[in-house]
Amino acid sequence: MSNNITNFSRCQAEEIPEDITYKYYKEVHQANVVDVVKLSWEPWCAITKIDANTYYKNKRVKIDGETIIYVDDSEVYEFMPKDNETGEHMRNRRSLRRIFVTLRQLICTNFVGAQNEQFITLTYEGDKQTNDPKILHKDFKNFWDRLKRRYLGRDLSYISIVEPHASGNWHIHLLVKSNDGEPLIMHGNELYSVWRNGYVTVEDIKSDNIGAYFIAYFTNMELSSPEDIAKYEGEEDIKEKNGKKYIKGKRLDFYPDNMMIYRMSDNILRPSVTHGEPLRSELKQTYASTVKMTTAEGHDLYITTEQHKADK
Repeated sequence: MSNNITNFSRCQAEEIPEDITYKYYKEVHQANVVDVVKLSWEPWCAITKIDANTYYKNKRVKIDGETIIYVDDSEVYEFMPKDNETGEHMRNRRSLRRIFVTLRQLICTNFVGAQNEQFITLTYEGDKQTNDPKILHKDFKNFWDRLKRRYLGRDLSYISIVEPHASGNWHIHLLVKSNDGEPLIMHGNELYSVWRNGYVTVEDIKSDNIGAYFIAYFTNMELSSPEDIAKYEGEEDIKEKNGKKYIKGKRLDFYPDNMMIYRMSDNILRPSVTHGEPLRSELKQTYASTVKMTTAEGHDLYITTEQHKADK
């Protein structure tokens, strides 16, 4: 039989039933972080294509031995929606969010804030500024080749991320580490001649949740001037932290279609994924969120996402 979801809501802690039985577990293991997804049903999903750029998901769940197939109307996506003015297809914001989830997990797998890690920002100056993806990636490749020659004998790895600004200017950010265990000490003034396109800043990585910190850095847009605050005053998701205002996820709107947002060296480690295995007891839960979906037949389905970290 075919059913639709009639209700979708995020649960407060007191609204979550104590007797939920989870039938599906997925864990993404990083260096000292584990992302957990728990479902109260056994999932199965198939993509049905509507046209060249639109699809929806058929979902099948098993509840008390009964198989129910339903189409969730909220799960209809445009693969590349069209711009209202130009008619050209744009990148779906949902796909960008998924890309940044993957990026966060890659960062957490490889970077923990050790002395052999640093954060580098490459900035274009004057007439060298560009937003052409091909030029950005070519300039970075040349920089990385020169950097490896300067640090010949060091086993280096990196994750590079391009960052757009509302002004049209672009930066390249680089998380870099040495894999020999020795401290990595770089300075912006010495890397100026390695970059050759503008200014370079180098920072130590200081965060107890490196992946989340950098994803917020790359996706949220700070309102740094009175003009910005006035321009985006009516926007949703304006937050304030440490006296600064920013729009959550706003920078996603500035990424061009089909652009490769991040690159990484071949020696970057991937997180490991397990299903149904018990979580390591030495980790401390730092985040949890539960969503409830109700089918037309009155079945309540729960999705819980959690993050666990090593307790320092």
